[in-house]
Amino acid sequence: MSVYKVVGVVNLTPDSYVSGQKNRLTNELIDEAIRMVQEGAYGLDFGAVATHLGAVPVSEDVEWQRLNAVLPIVRRLLPDIPFSVDTYRASIAERVIGEFGVEAINDISGGQWDKRMFDVVAEKRVTYIMGHTQGTIDNPTAGGTYNDLMADLIDYFVRKLDTLHRAGVSKLIIDPGFGFSKTLEQNVYLLHHLHYLRCLETPIMVGVSRKRMIYEPLHVLPSSEEALQGSLEAERLAIAQGVSYLRVHDVKQTVEL
Repeated sequence: MSVYKVVGVVNLTPDSYVSGQKNRLTNELIDEAIRMVQEGAYGLDFGAVATHLGAVPVSEDVEWQRLNAVLPIVRRLLPDIPFSVDTYRASIAERVIGEFGVEAINDISGGQWDKRMFDVVAEKRVTYIMGHTQGTIDNPTAGGTYNDLMADLIDYFVRKLDTLHRAGVSKLIIDPGFGFSKTLEQNVYLLHHLHYLRCLETPIMVGVSRKRMIYEPLHVLPSSEEALQGSLEAERLAIAQGVSYLRVHDVKQTVEL
C-alpha cells in the first residue's frame, strides 16, 4: 500500500471555476481552510492567481493582497499545519516565507517564468514543488508537443533537479502538471504511467482534482458530483502508482478514499 498525504487547495481568486462561487468573503476562505484540516488534510496549498484555460493574469500587488488577507489569520489559527503557496513569482515567494513562515513554494512553471525562483528557494531552504508546463504566463496551458511524453517529462525533471541540487535545494517534490500543455489523451496516458516518474527518486505530487481532463469528457461542470467521482477515480489510479501527495479540493472524500 502506498503512503500518501492529502493537501487541500484553498483558492483565493474571485472566480473559482471549481466551486462555482465568485467573490467569496475572507471569512469564508478561512473557514474553508479550517474545515479542510478538520477533514484530514496534511497541509494547505494557497493560490491567488488563476492559471486555468482562459484565466486572466493579475499583477503582483493583487496576488499579494489576496494572500495577505487570509494567510496571517489562517497561520495564527493553524500554527502546526504545513502551508504551500502556489506562485511563480520569486518576490511573492520571498514575502510569504519571510512573513508567514510558509514551508513550501508550489511553482507550476518549474522556475521558467521567474529566473530568481531557484535562488529564493535555495536561500530560504524551503520545499520546492516543481511543476511542468510548456506554456507562458499569458497562456499557461499552451504547448503539448512531445517526442515521447514520459521520456520528455523525465528528461525535463532530471535537468531541473540537477540544477536545483547544485544550487543547494534538497527538499523537492515534482508535479507532472496535469492540464498544463497536455491534451486530454496525453493527460490520460500520463495518469496511467505515473510510475515511470518514480525512477527520479523524488516525491511526486498529483493534482487532477476537478480538472478539465475529468469534467470535459463527462460533459459536466467542474463543480458537479460527477466531476468529484471522476476525480476520485483518477486519484485512486495515482495512489496505486505510489504518488506521495494528492492536491485536492475535496479533502473529506479523498481521505475516505
